[in-house]
Amino acid sequence: MKPITQYPVVVSADLTRSRDFYETLGFRTVFSGPAWIHMALKDQPRVQLGLMAADLPGMDPLFAKPAGSVMLGVAVADADATYAALKAAGIGIAMELEDAPWGQRRFGIVDPDGVTVDVAALAKVKTEFVDAIQPIMG
Repeated sequence: MKPITQYPVVVSADLTRSRDFYETLGFRTVFSGPAWIHMALKDQPRVQLGLMAADLPGMDPLFAKPAGSVMLGVAVADADATYAALKAAGIGIAMELEDAPWGQRRFGIVDPDGVTVDVAALAKVKTEFVDAIQPIMG
């Protein structure tokens, strides 16, 4: 296998509601059809997300089930500013802003289909993981 791209796909009970949620997080719609919405981050279009209708006709039940224990990780430059902006936009906060024992400043939200979104500032954390992904993130 030689992938040309990779992005998470959220199975959604209501595509419009999910699209609106992710637009609040800074994504924009790059394709919209009756059962699929493809989104990209406004200022970083290589960061992408797919939204698929749970009731897509002909879809194998294996792929059309609810998200379950999926969690999306979103790295931000400033967790405090992002927290304030999302709260002001009416996004419910599922896990309050905290300083994690490993050094991240983070909080959590949940999308309309129950997918947990972990929002964390990586700048203050120096780990092998962060050092490895920094060149990719730019």
